[in-house]
Amino acid sequence: MKLYSITLIFAGLLLYSCGHGPNNNESSDSNTLQVVVVPEQADMPIDSIIGKVDYIKLGDTGDVLIGDVSKLWITPQHIVIVDKFKAMSIFVFDRAGNAQAVINRLGRGPQEYTSLTDVCLTPDQQRIVVLDNSKKKLLYYNMEGDFLYDKNTSFWIGDLAYADEQHIIAKTYGAQNEDPGLTSYENKDDNLYILDTLMHIKQSMMPRTAILKQFEDRLYVNAIHGDTIYRVAGSNGLVPQYRLDMSAINGVTNFGEESMEKVMEIRKNNAYFPNDYVDGKDFALFRFSMPVAPYMQLIMHNKHTGQNYSIEGASKKALNIYFMEVSYAFDDQFVAAIPAFRFVGDNTPMPGSEQRAAIQKNLTDDDNPVLLFYTLKDPE
Repeated sequence: MKLYSITLIFAGLLLYSCGHGPNNNESSDSNTLQVVVVPEQADMPIDSIIGKVDYIKLGDTGDVLIGDVSKLWITPQHIVIVDKFKAMSIFVFDRAGNAQAVINRLGRGPQEYTSLTDVCLTPDQQRIVVLDNSKKKLLYYNMEGDFLYDKNTSFWIGDLAYADEQHIIAKTYGAQNEDPGLTSYENKDDNLYILDTLMHIKQSMMPRTAILKQFEDRLYVNAIHGDTIYRVAGSNGLVPQYRLDMSAINGVTNFGEESMEKVMEIRKNNAYFPNDYVDGKDFALFRFSMPVAPYMQLIMHNKHTGQNYSIEGASKKALNIYFMEVSYAFDDQFVAAIPAFRFVGDNTPMPGSEQRAAIQKNLTDDDNPVLLFYTLKDPE
């Protein structure tokens, strides 16, 4: 498996060049490369890794309902949910699930957005940042839904996240050659750009298509279908955090710049990593696409011991059946956002139905989603 070298410079920070580093699975810290080995077969029942399940029923938000959860953040005071495609709104709840604000500002006015291209939070978790690519603007709102200010962007951005208080990472659409804002930029073939808070480009990286993900204060980047996931690590630059070993399942990595026909052929006939992972405090989850049933293989990685578990997806418990839909993490819990209608009328007898019944109480098809919080454990 090829590991490409990447350099990342924040303004005034140390230049760091990435390599494989030691394959140390004995312990974990933010600067230790951890190897995620995908076994040939799934052998751990899903129920064996779930310690407990908590839930929050998201409260009433009036005429604007959550139709699709595009992004979700949980902070010490708030739950923030973005629905980019259906409601085209941002919803702010308190930690008990009571609605606090709905940002529904679709329009062409100075405090409005024409599209929710992307949304992120500022590092202090007190401001919501809306990227409106059509207007080439960032619009800032507080947690009460009030408009604060905006900033102009000089080029088209697809995704963005704050690396720290002084730096923003922006991902392009991959059409930099047609972008007038990047015409004079020397490295315009790069896919990720480091901006200061005035939206000036300070550095760029990754000429291959990149994936940008954030879990609480942990910001990760990886090349599409790559075998290494990097963590943005302050003055250390870009540090390799996870390397994926798919040799047991004949996995193919580090492809994606080939023709679309070749990419589709690889996806059809080989196992590969579809850039699908969730990073928590104690564990990380990785999903791998398989060419044969069950089509997806789930690996749970213990970040402290380096142990990897291949999870078999079938469950015998009422709420555990939703675990495969986990997409977010907060502290030591993994979070799935499940539409209310999935619970209504489900009376299948199985262990844990009492907790399911508590969720169903007064729940209707038209309610907002239910958040399920899974605390994981090593299987006994």
